Amino acid sequence: MTRILRSAVLVIAAATLSCSGPMMAAFGESNDVVVIRSDTAGAKAARALVEALRAESDWIVGEELFQTTIANPSRLSGLTNRRHIVLLGTWDDPEMTDLVMSRIRGLEPGGPPKVRVVEDIWAKGQIVMAVIANDEAELVEYVHRNGTDIAEELVVATRERLARNLRDLVEKTGFHLEMEDRFGWSLCPPQGYDLHTTNEERGLVFFRRVRPDRTLFVYWRSGSEDDVTEEFVVTTRDELGNLYFDGDKIEWRRDFVVERIEFRGLPALCVSGWWGNRDLVGGGPFRSYCFFEPSQGRVYLVDAALFAPGMDKTPLMRNLDAALHTFRAATR
Repeated sequence: MTRILRSAVLVIAAATLSCSGPMMAAFGESNDVVVIRSDTAGAKAARALVEALRAESDWIVGEELFQTTIANPSRLSGLTNRRHIVLLGTWDDPEMTDLVMSRIRGLEPGGPPKVRVVEDIWAKGQIVMAVIANDEAELVEYVHRNGTDIAEELVVATRERLARNLRDLVEKTGFHLEMEDRFGWSLCPPQGYDLHTTNEERGLVFFRRVRPDRTLFVYWRSGSEDDVTEEFVVTTRDELGNLYFDGDKIEWRRDFVVERIEFRGLPALCVSGWWGNRDLVGGGPFRSYCFFEPSQGRVYLVDAALFAPGMDKTPLMRNLDAALHTFRAATR
């Protein structure tokens, strides 16, 4: 669910701050974060921020949102290729002030605590978040009050950056145009996914990759905004699982989260949970988005599912979620 930091300013800048741009590619998984903490930030602020970033997912129980590493500014030169960096500090630290002022526009000393997210400062595909206040006491209070929102903003920034990267790669091939002509929509999965289709009456297309097993599907039918309900999502998903995915069913004994959100500019229902297959003895997390596309008169259900026993599922699901966010209806 989208959250707004009441006392923060959050802007995602797509362009780099140097004329030539970074040359190296960012390194790290989608859940890796390096926190660069200045001495004046204090241990309390760092602990509060790390606690928020390491919070357990609402639906992938037992896994943290991010895996964090803490370092001081003197180590930054060896970490500039990392995919996600958080600068945590105060304006009364000259070293952090110089770093923020030289690299991140829109932040100046004074005023309330602020958060800003920029991209590609040191490496391509990089997210850099600055969390800064005037002094340690103010920073500690701010992070304690807004830690959950700060973590959520980093999740969204990470997902959106991954989605843009996927979209850019696929659009270079022209494959998205083929999908739009054939299906009326396009989706941009990463490389290595096989495409499977059903007959036109069924309205189902899915992409699958193995080792570990990952599935993305798009289902659509004629309908209205009244069809965007939890009952429609769970019933349709179980029906499709029974027909095309070896009898997969929603596992109701696991945590189940339903949210009203905005997806690709449209009101949507997001359902996150766990699927299971008793016959094949398997299961894993899934996430579904359901929405009505008024320009086509269609109701869509786009879904990502994972089977990865013994592996960290959060980074894999974050990549799948990013792929779902590349969805685009042909008429929009």
